[in-house]
Amino acid sequence: MARLDRGGNIFCLESFWHSRLDGDRLSVRPLLELLHTSRGTKFIHLTCNTAEELSFNLRQHRRYRSYGMLYLAFHGRRGRLLLADGSEMRLEELTELARGRLNGCLVHFGSCWTALDDDQLYQFLEVTGAAVVTGYTKAVDWIDSASMDLLILDWAREYSNAKSLIDKIGDTYSGLKEATGFVAYQL
Repeated sequence: MARLDRGGNIFCLESFWHSRLDGDRLSVRPLLELLHTSRGTKFIHLTCNTAEELSFNLRQHRRYRSYGMLYLAFHGRRGRLLLADGSEMRLEELTELARGRLNGCLVHFGSCWTALDDDQLYQFLEVTGAAVVTGYTKAVDWIDSASMDLLILDWAREYSNAKSLIDKIGDTYSGLKEATGFVAYQL
């Protein structure tokens, strides 16, 4: 059974959600700040708007062993992360970038449709060593996904057993789970 072995801090990589840089911009950073203020959860929040930035910032994660939750906040398509510059990173590419680097981590894809391909996600688990991968199989509303993201990141601090985390989410928030198409995978 998969165990969440690394620390309960969050390493977040996020792309811009829209092209406008003036005015109010959507970001998951306030969710991270809420977890920090209410639970003492430390976080690192880095923006990744190109494949090169995503690759560079993902490599930085290995320097922070106590940051056992990797939160990927991007627009998505089936098996792909969409970056602000218009490029895409396929899940296969991300798997290779993270090869052997995520032992015991929870990886949460906070992006629409990314978690549609079971085979790709099981391959991601095997190759990267992640304990559990979570994400969405539908186009998700910003507030719904932010709510689910917050719950996942909060509860993952409390559970060393990935199955317990998955069961807690399904038992407590089955309606939100259904609305977002939330899924979780473990080996």
